Amino acid sequence: MSTAQGFLFFLILLGIAAAGLRLLSRTTPTVPYPVLLAVGGVLIGLVPGLRLPPVGPDLILLAFVPGLVFEAALTLDLRELRRMAVPVGLLATIGVFIGVALMAAGLHLSLGFEWPAAFVLGSIVAATDPIAVVSVLRGLRAPGGLTALLEGESLFNDGTGVAVFAAVVASVAGGAPSIGDAGGRFLLLTLGGTAVGVVVGAASVLLLRRAREAELEIASRALSCTASGACSPLSSTRSCS
Repeated sequence: MSTAQGFLFFLILLGIAAAGLRLLSRTTPTVPYPVLLAVGGVLIGLVPGLRLPPVGPDLILLAFVPGLVFEAALTLDLRELRRMAVPVGLLATIGVFIGVALMAAGLHLSLGFEWPAAFVLGSIVAATDPIAVVSVLRGLRAPGGLTALLEGESLFNDGTGVAVFAAVVASVAGGAPSIGDAGGRFLLLTLGGTAVGVVVGAASVLLLRRAREAELEIASRALSCTASGACSPLSSTRSCS
């Protein structure tokens, strides 16, 4: 069995398991479906002798992340997001920076990590993902502002976290890691990624407005997702020119 076939078979098994967990979540409404998925993933990882197909960062970045971000942005309440723009922006930027700094300081002082390694690990775990909390809030019919705050922060802090991680890794790989160097790389990645996203998004909107067939709409959406992910900051060695 080839690598591609093994990966496809693995995805089919995961889909069956996810469908089973979805049915189970209906009988236990107090436990959110994302929590069951997380527990199932942990249990799969604990199976002795299980060899998972190799999944590199490029595959995750180009195949999965754009689709997830696209779906999250598509279902977001834009009116509530505009109303909560300031707190969402602060949590997704300054909040992430503070989280990275606190995590790096804790790793350096408590576990003896070198500062570069501490900042790399801190940038990996700094971005929060409150999807389970959002699911619970939707089930409880929580105020739209609170849900928009959590969803917006979760959506935007992923981009900030990825950019911080790419900047820190590139600074460390450059041989002279420093906050100034990492900060400059972060600004370059952020401005470049924003420019690419705006151009690709505008082109996709124009294409979708002219599309009158389902096949063209699906193709344009897939192109938008792929193009947005192709120049993601995670691919720090890749040029987006």
